[in-house]
This record gives sequence, C-alpha cells and structure tokens, in this order.
Amino acid sequence: MSTFNIGDAIYQLVFLALLVFVIYFIVAFFRSNKKRKTQLDRIEQKIQDVEERLNKH
Repeated sequence: MSTFNIGDAIYQLVFLALLVFVIYFIVAFFRSNKKRKTQLDRIEQKIQDVEERLNKH
C-alpha cells in the first residue's frame, strides 16, 4: 500500500516548474532571435535606401 508523501509531491512540482521554465526560455530565445533578425533586415533596407539616394545626387 502506498502513502502520499508531501516531499515527493514538492519534488515533482519543482522539476515540473523547471521543465516549464526551460521550455519557456528556449521559445523566448528563438522568438527574440527572429525579432532581432527582422529588425536588422529593416535597418539594412533603410541603409540601402539612403545609399541609393546619396548616389543619385
């Protein structure tokens, strides 16, 4: 017959929370990289536009 042990429950909750945090940080990392890449692409396009305007004059 098994008994409910509060220590085991806390242990499982801590590692479940750890797993959730790891997954969250991985997803946040990839989202941040995607956002940074799109921002850099926009900046690069603006620089190219400015260079084209300077070369025309």
